[in-house]
Amino acid sequence: MGSFLKRLGGFLLLLALWSALFWVLAEVVLLNLDLTFAVKARHFDKNAGKIDVLILGSSHHENGLNPADFKDYTCSNLAFAGQDLRIDSAIFRNVISKIKQVEFVVLELSYHSLEQRLDKHFANNGLYLKFYGINLFERSARWIDYSVYASDPMLYNKILNPFQDRPKTNEFGFQTQLKKDFMSNRFQMLDYHKERILKDSTNHFIGRHKYEDSLAYSKNRKTLFSLIEHILSSGKIPILMSPPVYSSYRAAYIPEKQNRRRKCIEDIQKKHLDLIYIDLDADPRFELVDFRDEDHLNPSGAQKLSKIMNDTLVHFEKQSRFE
Repeated sequence: MGSFLKRLGGFLLLLALWSALFWVLAEVVLLNLDLTFAVKARHFDKNAGKIDVLILGSSHHENGLNPADFKDYTCSNLAFAGQDLRIDSAIFRNVISKIKQVEFVVLELSYHSLEQRLDKHFANNGLYLKFYGINLFERSARWIDYSVYASDPMLYNKILNPFQDRPKTNEFGFQTQLKKDFMSNRFQMLDYHKERILKDSTNHFIGRHKYEDSLAYSKNRKTLFSLIEHILSSGKIPILMSPPVYSSYRAAYIPEKQNRRRKCIEDIQKKHLDLIYIDLDADPRFELVDFRDEDHLNPSGAQKLSKIMNDTLVHFEKQSRFE
């Protein structure tokens, strides 16, 4: 019996040492890969004092606005998948002292923005702690909270797979080439065929924002108003944008939810008469081939949106000079 326990103890110790070694190696490899979040943070740290335009928001802005296509401005796009208004506000508070040259702060107000509010259990909270020093855990940070791998082991196991197809990113952390799979580039995988897209049984994009949350709406509305006030008091110009989505996604909007978003926009514009609001939600310039799925642009569509945003800011500046 004693011999068995010794062998078991030795095996468990070896397993623990192997697990610890794998964890350390995984962390080192991940920190040296061009992960989107890390590239964005490093670019910001290196160029914070030169940035003219700061972009915040969720995956809609992350995939829709490429700083490389802003020909008249130096941009930093800190938008990221799942990022809500609470995190946008935390990021702005954290970086405000570093962005003295920033003139415009671009905020996202998509269909889901006001009724999605994450909490201390959000998987990416550790990334914000590690790369921005923002603690979203609602408690004192622990050592494991700084681990990239620990934030989402299932995701990072896939990324660590040497045979995994990885998207290509530019120096700003923007994905310039998508993975060839249904989750990353569904419309292209379906040959941009309208009927096939509408009938595709794997589609979860239309229904995933089909929920209502009045409590989140109330909290996010207050956060948005407060964030706009903070941006203005810091001498920056807030830009509110509803990015384009495909027609089938808009057709699935819950009327009451959409009306609450419209009401919030109206109230903001009443309070801040000069606020720039860019509504591209149903803009006809964006066609099927500009989208990767129902509510995200592909790199080609992002080039179009980025040029529109760049030209809008230039136009605003020209108008301001004559007022």
